Amino acid sequence: MVSVRFLCTSLERLGVLNLNKEIVTTSKKRTLQDMIVLVHYSIVLIIWSGHLLCTVMRSVRHSAEFTQAVLEDCFLLSGLYFTIFLRVNKDQLDSLITFMENSFSKADKKIIALCEHKCKVLLTAVFVAIGCSALGAFLESFLPMSEKDVEIRRLVYRTQHPERRHPYNVHYPFIDESESWAFELVLMATIYFAVVMQCFFSVAICILPFIMLNVRSQYEILAKYIVKIGVKHRDHLGNEIFYTNIETNEVRILTTSDKAHKARKIYLDKNALIRRQLEYEQNYLKQIIQFHQKLLIFHDKVCCLCFSQIIMGSINPFHSIFTFLIL
Repeated sequence: MVSVRFLCTSLERLGVLNLNKEIVTTSKKRTLQDMIVLVHYSIVLIIWSGHLLCTVMRSVRHSAEFTQAVLEDCFLLSGLYFTIFLRVNKDQLDSLITFMENSFSKADKKIIALCEHKCKVLLTAVFVAIGCSALGAFLESFLPMSEKDVEIRRLVYRTQHPERRHPYNVHYPFIDESESWAFELVLMATIYFAVVMQCFFSVAICILPFIMLNVRSQYEILAKYIVKIGVKHRDHLGNEIFYTNIETNEVRILTTSDKAHKARKIYLDKNALIRRQLEYEQNYLKQIIQFHQKLLIFHDKVCCLCFSQIIMGSINPFHSIFTFLIL
């Protein structure tokens, strides 16, 4: 099932963070995980530092190249910031995921299935969009260039083979990136970097939308029960039912013997039947309030996790934005 836990597990396999406590049970597994993280961060740091150096020392001479390079640097910097944010708040994120898995209602299978379908479509769409952009950058680097563009690159980048281009322009001191050995080495590192970054951004971008879609499905389930307030509850066969737990959809069906007993009681103690019905309606309303309070608690936890740095007094402006996006 495509869920927030699946996204965090995927980030963990990419070497970004570790939410699974079972992975760090032994020192050997902990060392392996640390090595994967170290390798990924080292490659990202090397490629990004080379790209940033190229932006400052080379691309600044060409306005179009400089604009594209600055946007790429900002994109990578935002990814680095989000990675640090996840690593610092991994305990809170794990708490939210555990809350969703253990406390969220699965009473309506259709709504839950629709939510899962939306999550799959969203993840596929984001992955395809980022993949197409990365593929376009690679294809562009292998397309033939005109003599004018080659001459511009010779003046801007000052390399021996300006017709050789990397998907993302990089520069390292005392190295000509267009030379044979350096070109292939940087190209392989860039391809690995692009694949890891595509998977990372595709997964990381979907974390908050996945949470919002799941919360929205809970509100839809809650709304389904709210519209039943004040009316007799019946199942799909027309039998009268009484909800004992709306979050798990546990009901008690009124059997034929119960109906006969109820008919006899009408003539014996009509007031008692009215009191019993009122007690059930009060209990039903109490279940709805408890369900709603649980969603509000989770709602506040998400807002505190995402926008804890931007709280003015006792009012968080992003609390209302998050509510608007859900509803």
